[in-house]
Formats: sequence, structure tokens, C-alpha cells
Amino acid sequence: MKRHFARRRVLRIALAVAGGLILVLILILFATSSGRPNVDELAPPTAEQVGAGRDAFLQLKASRNDPTGSTRIQFGPAQLDGMSALATHGFQPDRLRMEVGQGDLSIAGSHRLYGGRWLNISVVVQGHSQGFPPVDLKIGLVHLRGSSARWVIELGRLALRLRHVDVPPLDQLVRGVTIKDDQIIADIRLPRKSGLVDQVAGLPSSSADGALVARIYCKLASQEQAEPLGELTDQVHRAFTTSDTDAGTAEYNRATFIALAMLLVDERAGDLAGKARADTASCRTKFTRTSNGSLVSIHGRADWPKHWALSAALAAGTSTHLAEAMGDWKELADSLAKQSEFAIGDPTGFSFADLAADRSGYEIAQAAVRPQNAAALARKLKIATAEELLPAELTNQEDGLSNAEFVGRYGGLSDPRFRARVGQIDTTLHRAGVLHGL
Repeated sequence: MKRHFARRRVLRIALAVAGGLILVLILILFATSSGRPNVDELAPPTAEQVGAGRDAFLQLKASRNDPTGSTRIQFGPAQLDGMSALATHGFQPDRLRMEVGQGDLSIAGSHRLYGGRWLNISVVVQGHSQGFPPVDLKIGLVHLRGSSARWVIELGRLALRLRHVDVPPLDQLVRGVTIKDDQIIADIRLPRKSGLVDQVAGLPSSSADGALVARIYCKLASQEQAEPLGELTDQVHRAFTTSDTDAGTAEYNRATFIALAMLLVDERAGDLAGKARADTASCRTKFTRTSNGSLVSIHGRADWPKHWALSAALAAGTSTHLAEAMGDWKELADSLAKQSEFAIGDPTGFSFADLAADRSGYEIAQAAVRPQNAAALARKLKIATAEELLPAELTNQEDGLSNAEFVGRYGGLSDPRFRARVGQIDTTLHRAGVLHGL
């Protein structure tokens, strides 16, 4: 009896402590949140903003591949504006604004919480520093400077390390910063496989099963080595024809799209599913060309399978809006580029044919990871024709538009003329493709 009362007493104390902690967390939440965002909503990015944001990303990417372990990056107003526009458009409803001027770097973000409240965070960095710079940090109404601000940032770094992200100490991550006039110059070190960029990019992740992705990828890689297939339809048939007991479920479909993108586009697509890329190192394969020397194609084009597979993986492994936005960004970047990022022979300029391939992969994967559609779509994908994956009428769309031509005809990504054009593509996909009847 005494033990019974002792256990009840311990339980009451535990519940009281838990209740107190929840109350403290609620009070902190309301102390640091607001009824409105501090960052204004931005218009969808223009081609120039996409190009500038891409330049910033390429600088960061180079820092991961530099053998010296440290790279100097230089961002001006254009790069910061481009990254802000891409982040805000891709991670709606969250918002980001980065500005530099008069020797100050200002970063402000607004993250929407449940109940219509917003978490507003701002960081200001000034002047010149060796190592990680002193920052002026605001989290809602809480204002931190100096060592207290650094302590909070250090807690964030430790939290990432608990998620198996190899983030180096702050003074190694940023070895020096100079902010002068409207330029920020920094010596940074991003480890090659830290997962830091991937974790940030994966914030809206749908939590794909990394072990399942790795298992499917290794099977597909082995089959590809034994029998290279030159048509996207054949690759899709093989990926969705399986005796696995969980095949045809939403989770299995999700993993299959990511594994297929790892094979057809880039192994880094596995980062959409946690440690899938690392777990496939032992079975990794360089994509094999078919017997006539060509790569996988659909309707005679080798770039459209990459558009299709990457968009499908993004729709399966991230927020669907981000997947949709990235297809638009790629075409805007091409409207300014001398060479498409996907393949030699892929026409530059804004291409509605390329966008149709993006939309097809996006729409099919988005539907296939819904439980109510998963089994039916998996069955369709086992036998889908090229016409059902990408209707031929969509491959004759406007191709190679310069940025000036695109803006003149369609305005921008939020323009009703452009949205109507995308709506026409989607209507055709649902009428003539594997989505018909769903």
C-alpha cells in the first residue's frame, strides 16, 4: 500500500513538473512570437533574382568542395536580394529578408506558428571580425547581444550536431567577416558532407524513409548495371514493378521517386531522405549509357527525364510548393543563361516544354503519395506509355524564350497570363496522362 501511494506521489510530481514545463514553454512562445510578421511578403522572384541567388548558392557550394577547407565568399545587395526572394517563394508562408548597407548586414526572418502567430528573428552584424562575428540578435521581444547571443547560436549548432549534422565550431565555420559599404566578404568553411545545407533545405521535408530509399536505389542500380535501359518509360516500369510487400503504398511510392532521381539525375537527391545517400555508398553506380551510347530519353530528348525525375523526387520528399517553385526557377535561370544546367543540347531560355516535364513529374508524384491514390497510380506506372508520362502535345510548347520575351508575354511568376499557361499544361496532364480518372 505504501509503495502504491509512493508511486502515485511520484506520478503527481512528474505531472506537475511536466505541466510547469509546458506552461513555461507556452509563456516563452508568446513572449517571443507576434500576431504579425516583421518581414513583408515578397513578390515571386524575377529571372535576375534567380540568377543572383544561384550565384550565391554556387559560391556556397564551392566552399564545400574546396580542398583547403576555407573559401572566401562575396555577396552584394543583388545576391542577398536573390537569396531572400528564393527562400521566401520556396518556403511560403515563411519569409526572409537579407540586406547589406552602410557597413551593416541585416537578416530578418518570420516563421508562421500555429494559431496565426509569427516567430520573428533578426540578426545584425557590423564591421570587421576575426572568427565568428559578434551579433545583435532579436527573437521576438527578447534582445540579446555579445556573449548571450553567441550562446544561443551555439545551442543551435549543438542541436544540429544531435541530428548528426557535422557543424564545426563557430570560429571554424566562419573564420572572418568584413562588411564594408554594400559588400559582405567572409571566409567560411562548410564541410563537404556536413549535411548543413541539406538540413536547411529539408526543413519542410515529408520525412521519407531513408532506409527504404536506399534499399530501392541499390536494387535499381544493380538492375541498371546488368541491363541498361534507354527510355524513361522503361526506367519507371522497372522502378514500380516489384514484389515487395509494401509496394503500392504512399510511403513506398515516395521512396521510389527519390531513388529514381538518385539514379537518373544525381545521387544528392538522396538527401531528401535523411542518410539515404550515405547508406547507398556501397552500391553506388555511375549511370550507364545504353548500347548505342545514349542516355535515358523520352520523346527523343535526354533532358526531359531529368526534369521529370527531379521534380517527382522534390514533390515526394519536400513541401510540394518548393518542388513547384524550383521548376519555375530553373526556367527563369535558363532565360538568362548561355548553357542550360541540365545537359548540352538542352535549349536555353524559358521553355514551357521543360516546364511541362517538371509539372508532369511534380503532379504525378504529388498524387502518388496520397494514400487514396497510391495503389492505383503504382499500377498505372508499371505500364505507363511515354504519352501518359509526358503527352507529346506538351513537348511542342514555346521553347527558348529570352527573359525579355518571357516578361513581355507572361509578365512574371505571379502574372495571371503565366498562371493560366501553367493551368493549361496541368489540364492536359490530367486529361491525357496517367492522372486521368483520378
